[in-house]
Amino acid sequence: MNRFFNGSYPDLLKRMDDHLVRTREHFAALPEGKIESLILGGGYGRGEGGVYLGGSEPALYNDLDYFLFTTQPEDPELLSSVRELERVESLALGIDVEVTCLRPEKLQGAEQSMMFFDLVMGHFVVMGPEDYLAEWASKMSPELIEPIEATRLLWNRGSGLFFARCQLDDVDARGFIYRQHMKLSLALGDALLCMAGQHDAFCEVRGARFAQLDPPLASEEMRELHAAGVAFKQRPCNPPQDMDLNVENERLRRLWIKAFLSVESQRVGCEFRDVTAYAVWSGRLFSHEGRLRCLLLALRDRLKRGSALRPVADYPRGALMRALTLLNSSSPDMKLVRKFIPIEKTDLKAISAIYETWWSYYS
Repeated sequence: MNRFFNGSYPDLLKRMDDHLVRTREHFAALPEGKIESLILGGGYGRGEGGVYLGGSEPALYNDLDYFLFTTQPEDPELLSSVRELERVESLALGIDVEVTCLRPEKLQGAEQSMMFFDLVMGHFVVMGPEDYLAEWASKMSPELIEPIEATRLLWNRGSGLFFARCQLDDVDARGFIYRQHMKLSLALGDALLCMAGQHDAFCEVRGARFAQLDPPLASEEMRELHAAGVAFKQRPCNPPQDMDLNVENERLRRLWIKAFLSVESQRVGCEFRDVTAYAVWSGRLFSHEGRLRCLLLALRDRLKRGSALRPVADYPRGALMRALTLLNSSSPDMKLVRKFIPIEKTDLKAISAIYETWWSYYS
């Protein structure tokens, strides 16, 4: 496995090594026993992190995603130390540094999660035993990843696609829009691979597998998009000057709807022919979640946040998923959107702000 990224970039490698030295020194100041293991996951942890070559010198591009395993994830001293590291190192590196604190028992059932699958199969141990995740490697199999993981991936990337749609008239947002487009291009194929039981932690392997996959949705158009997404993940770039992002956003929204409805039809066992059929479906999208818990979440949201997502008997993420299929359509039915999220205005930018707030709660 490569160290952090593909290719030889000595100055960039030194920046990463210096960052790791500072990180170890920072957490070494905590009392012994606070941390079991600190592991760098994500693209850089797997050795396929993004390197941006469009500036005067190579630069880091993606977030640095750390997983800190501890028996005390809510300890105030630990959390204060984590937030300080995130703030200081984000400024030092020019990218977001994020640390997720987890109890070791969160790894139970890791084989069903795409996030934990990727972490176990590709990571860099910064502090703690080098073999901290070794026992889980033999349990990882792409066939065991739950279908809801494909849904969640498409929902998150589809949300980014919607945010991009709402900024299409901003000439300064071209980089953001293009980045969301490329993330979506990769996610479309990744979700279908997941449903086919062929997921892999490494994007180049997924690229090779998707190129050979031939379900109805794996068209030549989808394969070209996925290949472009794989390339962008490791060598991010600016959008071509002649690219019409409005046209591209519309194309990707059409493909996203097709893929999302296909995945959800398989997952819940009901064929959804269009976004309206999905939005008004009478079933529960998260039937494994207890009704009482969902009702309590709705009550908490109403008391704490002034409103609640609907239907209240389903997990709140379901309301956002139903609304998103409508919002990503060519002509959203705002009257129907109102049935799921608390909106007053009907212009997309105003809705985007409300949707993003709720998305941040349940993503």
